Amino acid sequence: MFPYQLLNVTQHQSIVMAEREPQRYLSKVEILTENGKQVETEILVNKPYSIGGWKIYQLSYDSTRGKWSDISVLELVRDPWLPFVYVGIYLMIAGAVLLLFTAQKSRE
Repeated sequence: MFPYQLLNVTQHQSIVMAEREPQRYLSKVEILTENGKQVETEILVNKPYSIGGWKIYQLSYDSTRGKWSDISVLELVRDPWLPFVYVGIYLMIAGAVLLLFTAQKSRE
């Protein structure tokens, strides 16, 4: 069911062990911005680094080389409309709460 590695000790004995999986994916990067700012940081999977309105995510690495990999796949995401989305969500919640209070008054 799971991938494994096999080590034959003798003709009749073998040692079987599950493939090792990395405990974390980490990239040490140096970021240069348009305005000349230079930042050295570490980016982990699911822990992006934010700079200048951009978020930098680590997507993958060279899995064939394992921990000796010197290749990382990074994704840069910029979402300038995100604050407006949050304002809209908060307005909808406030409207729902207000509707609950005004609906009870109209029943009375």
